[in-house]
Amino acid sequence: MSRHLIWMFLLLCAWAWAEPATLRVGILSFEDPSNLYKDLRAQSKVLKQALHLTPSFAIGTYGELFHWLENDLIDVAVINSGQLSRLSQEKWQYIGSAQTTGHEPQYLSVIVTRKNSGLSNFNDVKAAGSRLRLLAVDPLSVSGFIHPISALRQQGVEITPQQLRFSYSHSNSLRWLSQADGPEIACVWASTWERHPHPELQEIKVPGLDQYHSLPVALVARRGAPTTAGLAQLVSSGKFPGFHFDPDYMSEVDKLPDNLPGALGALSGRPLDRVGIDDLVMTMHHYNLTHDKPARLAVVLAGGGAKCSYQAGAVRALEESLQTWSKRLNDDQLDMRLVVGTSGGAINALSVAMGLTSTAEGYTALSEAWSDLDQSEIICPPLAVRINLWCWLACVTALVILAVNWTFRLGKPRSMVLTFVVGVSMYVISHLRMRMLFGADSNLQHVWAWLSWGIEGAGLVLVLVAVTGFLTLNRDRRQQRVVHRTGALVRLAIGGVTLLPLLQAWTVFCFEEVVSENRGIESALTRNFGKLIERQSGYPSAESQPTIAQLSRRVFDNKLLKRDLVLAASPLTDPELQLPGEMYFYASPLNSPEPPYANRGIALVKRPELLFDALLGSAAIYPLFPARTIHDLPKPGQHVDLVDGSFAHRSPLEPAVLWGATHVLVIEASTLEPTVRGNLLDNFGASLTYLYDEAQLVDVRLRGQTVLYTLYPSAPHIGLLDFSPYLIRGSIDKGYREASGAPTSAYQKGGALHKELGPPIFWTP
Repeated sequence: MSRHLIWMFLLLCAWAWAEPATLRVGILSFEDPSNLYKDLRAQSKVLKQALHLTPSFAIGTYGELFHWLENDLIDVAVINSGQLSRLSQEKWQYIGSAQTTGHEPQYLSVIVTRKNSGLSNFNDVKAAGSRLRLLAVDPLSVSGFIHPISALRQQGVEITPQQLRFSYSHSNSLRWLSQADGPEIACVWASTWERHPHPELQEIKVPGLDQYHSLPVALVARRGAPTTAGLAQLVSSGKFPGFHFDPDYMSEVDKLPDNLPGALGALSGRPLDRVGIDDLVMTMHHYNLTHDKPARLAVVLAGGGAKCSYQAGAVRALEESLQTWSKRLNDDQLDMRLVVGTSGGAINALSVAMGLTSTAEGYTALSEAWSDLDQSEIICPPLAVRINLWCWLACVTALVILAVNWTFRLGKPRSMVLTFVVGVSMYVISHLRMRMLFGADSNLQHVWAWLSWGIEGAGLVLVLVAVTGFLTLNRDRRQQRVVHRTGALVRLAIGGVTLLPLLQAWTVFCFEEVVSENRGIESALTRNFGKLIERQSGYPSAESQPTIAQLSRRVFDNKLLKRDLVLAASPLTDPELQLPGEMYFYASPLNSPEPPYANRGIALVKRPELLFDALLGSAAIYPLFPARTIHDLPKPGQHVDLVDGSFAHRSPLEPAVLWGATHVLVIEASTLEPTVRGNLLDNFGASLTYLYDEAQLVDVRLRGQTVLYTLYPSAPHIGLLDFSPYLIRGSIDKGYREASGAPTSAYQKGGALHKELGPPIFWTP
């Protein structure tokens, strides 16, 4: 008997001291969370005392909330009426709604436009017809889409999908509208318009819109769950802070349109992961309010050659958003703390880590450095390839000159003069900035790049031929000798035109190791980063042309790094050294804890002279460029050949996650266009793309371990080797425009942030 009493006593003690059961709560993201966390703490206290539950809260977007609800990742959700109208009533039960004293202004919608849009009143809106464009928040936003669209339709204004774009944030809509042009309107939450009025915007009164009142947010729980009945009892009895049971709420929800008429209804099926840049900033702010340490935002810059210029503009837009919201929310912890880059993205990573994109002046300097990169300089074929190209172009030009000579019977003296003039002209043209004439035509840019490598040498060959002809002119005055020599020249030129390409193919594929030497890109980066480092240091360097090692040490000697930095590169395999599949060269000016990279990590603070060697190695697209040899690595007396980091990590997410990133923004350089398949060449390219993508599985598997955002350039985008000022500037501007969310004039499906719809990240008060 005593034994049973002891066991009962122990069970009672265990029950008394047991931790409360966890209640997973998902909450629709708020733009201004100033009062949110005070309410959550009060609600958490009630749940612990009354139901012996410990709530964990996760804040997400419209798409995230739906993802969590549909995949049973949360037990309770605070959502808007638009989301509730799409939920299964068999699975989810309405518990209550936020308390309100009536129809306050914040539950209304407003229509705004720019003061110079040409739309001064609602009659102008109706008269705009198909030229009218509309900015909405989300298909499930009542105040930012459903009610305004219904009011416009009631007044005879039909909006087609071609006229509509979603901003995913009320404040985004106001900012985008101020940057747009033409007849355009935006529908936003009245409270947002009152808090953030814009001097360039004005409200347009839409008849009947003030009759549409948005319902307050609702509290829903999984039907039949053990905690649902207790939570419903708390709310109905008035003991749950901030919420009450409204018997008419669901009848009002049922009045919301299930689907908008016509093709507009299909918009509700758009990808749920598309968000604006404000969502990233606000997610970080939520994190800062609920954690002891601030959010550690990592910006991961993927590889892609010239396409990476897009990233410079995108990061600048992020910097501006972080700075704006930091002041508005009084949160000085809103900043990026880690920058990871590979291949072409490594160039941007070092620039961002130096803080160049944090100011308008630095951003301008970085843009100019990108525009200074010329494919004719960066891609420098080996000497044997160039000599072959010189001779081939000289033979082609000689045939043209011989044809002119035969047609107009110029004779040898005039023919030599023509050859000399053509040769000098070709040499001069090769040094002119002819690329500016070709604008945005990348094909012409590439053709000119290849021609420019041969025109200079071909011109010198023709000058040499002309001079030789002048010297032999007085030795032979007999016409038949001249004709004989002309025939020999014709046969020689024809033979060169036909046979030299075969010799060139053998040289490239069987003799040379790479397509391009490394000295061009090294010279370009040394020149441009030398200027950037001088600017950041505040004084000119002592050396007119510093070496790579000197440039690297100067970054550390002058303490130019402002953010943690990782450059990812791939070492060529060496069975004797047993090298890892990737190497991470890292530096931490923020004195962050050492990253757990093991033998893959190389601390640049110990080897500062390797900074630009690592950058050049990461950017070496092998075998287009030769590998970068790093001496005394991994041990003294050994060496490593580094190549393009994209071989292992096109988007190096792993080093960011391993180094404690709580939030990650991956800025890609390539579009989401599907791989083209068709003929043998297309299929060969598709197979290489498939193998390349399979090598990225390490980073793919890490998705879901952090709050992840991805930005892809919209199609079409520039190519890997499109290094020309016109194309580069357009790419940089495009990155800024798409990251900041500024709408395009044609309302094309542009680049937008994609938020990984992973599991919720909970916070327990």
